[in-house]
Amino acid sequence: MAKLETLPLEELYARKMTSSVEKVIMLKEDFSKKAPLWCEKVCKLNCKAPPRDAMLVPTDTVDVLIIQDHKAFSDGKYGKRFEEVESKHREIIFQMAGKAFKAKEGHPKLTYAVTSLLKCQLTKDDIKKNKAPTDTVLMKCKPYVLKEIELRKPKVIISLNTAVTKAMGLKKTNYGNRGEIFGNVVFTLHPRTLLMLRQNSSGKFWGPDFYKIIERDFMKAAALARGELKNPDLVAAVEKVRKQVHVARNMTDVKNFVTELLEAGRAGKILSYDTETNGLDPYATGAKLLTAQFGYRHADGYIKALVFPLWHRENHGYDPVQAWPFIAEILLDESIGKIGHNMKFDCLFTYCTAEIRIKGVRFDTMLLLHALDSGTQGNLGLKQAVWDYLPAMELGGYEDLLPSLHTTKQIEKLEGEDDDENE
Repeated sequence: MAKLETLPLEELYARKMTSSVEKVIMLKEDFSKKAPLWCEKVCKLNCKAPPRDAMLVPTDTVDVLIIQDHKAFSDGKYGKRFEEVESKHREIIFQMAGKAFKAKEGHPKLTYAVTSLLKCQLTKDDIKKNKAPTDTVLMKCKPYVLKEIELRKPKVIISLNTAVTKAMGLKKTNYGNRGEIFGNVVFTLHPRTLLMLRQNSSGKFWGPDFYKIIERDFMKAAALARGELKNPDLVAAVEKVRKQVHVARNMTDVKNFVTELLEAGRAGKILSYDTETNGLDPYATGAKLLTAQFGYRHADGYIKALVFPLWHRENHGYDPVQAWPFIAEILLDESIGKIGHNMKFDCLFTYCTAEIRIKGVRFDTMLLLHALDSGTQGNLGLKQAVWDYLPAMELGGYEDLLPSLHTTKQIEKLEGEDDDENE
């Protein structure tokens, strides 16, 4: 039997459409224009309004390419007509793009275009029971959008949907990775989210509260296109800050760290406080504090983090029971201001496992994010906050590295050459 790669297109299209056959056709077919046999033999949607050849894969280059999954379709439940919904979505997209990509000092106006993964123009006759096309159907148009990206050469791509992200071969989800940058792709949510006005059973809310969130992602894409932001290198970013993190290895370190933190706190420095725990339930049998970590900013802006391994299986340097009273002195000092992210969790876990109530809590940055973007559950974590407000630090997604790090190796990497100096 002849190998698929050696067969001409006509014979490939005559075969049963398996994933292997489709892959070979994608390599041979010209998707810079409409491929009638592909649409007939591979795509199962049979749209009533197929795309015009001239609109299928535009060739004009742009700085930013905004890709949605498909154009809007009629929603009979709310009585909205297709044209009205589609018009509203485009209005929001162009409004955000106009604000983000306008000319600014030292930078010309960025060019952009909006395109769709699904190239057919959906009508209500194409939709069954008011449901959007499945990802399987959408992926049939994947070669068209990949060719469009190749021809239009965008500096940055904004993906509005998970289907688009998957079509580009990225194993990400737009809600789970919203706001992140991967290569030259920025993941965000489709503006249709703003018009849903609903909350699902897990508590996720969809509605106008997401407007500023999506707008920030457009701004991030603009900064990336202008060169004001660069494609993050997480490993390199961690390497930059490694000398700022110091981990206690023995009781001498514990006492010295505590003395330093007490002096800084009593001198007016605000300390950050965070914990790593062996679970999320502070009342569970066997609940333990694995580590306690503090941070503060020097007058010159230098940020220093001090980490105390406690009831962690790889802490062989000292007895956590002996070390805890020294650490507790910081937590019980009312004069030392403390901040954290989701501070109520750290306070409760510390109280339930170590029987002390932390004093001097001044601020919780998670509450700040909630005040800024009320109702946007799932967008208030520290990882998400770094992507949204500190993208230039390139530390977004730092948690993705943690599962591959063992405590001992992490200590050696973080402290590096400082070990010899401290001993």
